[in-house]
Amino acid sequence: MSVVRNKQIEKVSAGKLLREAKENITAYLEELASETDRARADEGFNQLLNGMAHLWRYSFFNQSWIRDQMKNATAVMGPRQWERIGRKVKSKARPILVAVPYYPNKGWPLIPVEVFDISQTKGKLYTHIKIDPDDGECPMIGQIIDASVELGIPIGKYSEEVSKRPAEITVQMRKTYGLAIDDEVLWDDRQSSKVQAEALIHEYAHIILKHTDRKKRDLIELLSQGRKKRFAETEAEATAYVVLKALGFSSNAPGYIAWHRGSGELILSSLKRIQTAARKILSAVENAGRNKRDK
Repeated sequence: MSVVRNKQIEKVSAGKLLREAKENITAYLEELASETDRARADEGFNQLLNGMAHLWRYSFFNQSWIRDQMKNATAVMGPRQWERIGRKVKSKARPILVAVPYYPNKGWPLIPVEVFDISQTKGKLYTHIKIDPDDGECPMIGQIIDASVELGIPIGKYSEEVSKRPAEITVQMRKTYGLAIDDEVLWDDRQSSKVQAEALIHEYAHIILKHTDRKKRDLIELLSQGRKKRFAETEAEATAYVVLKALGFSSNAPGYIAWHRGSGELILSSLKRIQTAARKILSAVENAGRNKRDK
């Protein structure tokens, strides 16, 4: 009798939580818009963005080489560049090598040059604003994985898929926690359950919002290529923020969105699309939990 009663309480509590969450989506998004604009205004954060830009100014070959040497590299510069902004390379830091032309105007021959990631330096603190998801446990990871069935989205684990995919996909796998390809989601199952949960929800949102569907990219196709990335990442991360907040988990979405040059205005301009996507994911998580309890 007590077991049945506990299941009833659990079901009512979960249902109430999700109902309240759906009612509060607009408030969550207004809060996120405000936090994102605060992140964009942070001086230290803008210094970090400039440091990160150095990584993406490297050639595709050097980007891949950097990732092979340090998967989680973010802001990569030479020792003198770090010193100019008040940071110093740690004494035992292992250098990351990049290939640069010996004669800048000729582009050849290439020679190796040592650079260092921000994690290998010390000194002036950039900012308190975070971009990557926090490690930790998410007890609802099973429901979030099962929600893929409710959403009709095929999923695959990196650990099982990496040997089956073409090179251009495996390169992307090395750079990200999750990946949406057309109507399918791949995710890094080697990470903590909290990171996995965030990655799955973010990638579900990309597919629900039609960022990856080549046949149905309605309004996304109206945007220039530069704006397309900013628009898609803002919508997907804002959706993930709402879902995680509704489920009782924290998120570093303001920093992530600001990093992709998103803004509070852009979040609020997509309010209805984000609300719709968040409700779909929350309903899918709720149904996945109900199905598990009924078995």
